[in-house]
Amino acid sequence: MDRVSTDRPQRPLVRAEGPAPTAAETGRLLRLATYASVTTAVLLILAKLVAWLMTG
Repeated sequence: MDRVSTDRPQRPLVRAEGPAPTAAETGRLLRLATYASVTTAVLLILAKLVAWLMTG
């Protein structure tokens, strides 16, 4: 079994380039992520409801 070495420092997962997002951009992205999450949850609930109704 391979073990992960913790001796060396970890590299960042993402390299940020360019200017940092503004507060308005951050808010817009968070709002879009929220809408996407809620839409996905509703679609999954509807799919389960349809499957439940179809199986009796």
